[in-house]
Amino acid sequence: MIEDDAIQYAIDNGIINMQEVFAAVNDMKRRELLAKHPYSIWQNKDGKWLTYLYDDDGKKHEVFDEDETLRVISYLRKNADIWNLGLLLQFQTGMRIGEIAALQRECE
Repeated sequence: MIEDDAIQYAIDNGIINMQEVFAAVNDMKRRELLAKHPYSIWQNKDGKWLTYLYDDDGKKHEVFDEDETLRVISYLRKNADIWNLGLLLQFQTGMRIGEIAALQRECE
């Protein structure tokens, strides 16, 4: 409990800034993930960071960033039809088209 009290004291008295701590933790996590990413990462002319991944067939695909993914998911939900629901399922679960096509009512 003494450690908890000391930490709370430091936060209450401005010795520790929790926003800076959260930013540092997020930065460390981001660096850790980037170090594991084997493919190039670049910034486009609009300032967005891009990368790509290879699928099982060795084809290269660019990856949506978080904002683009949220916009696509929002569009798919607002314009729900059989095709968009399939794409939404793909975005939300990571399933491949063939896996979605093979789904049957009995699948659980």
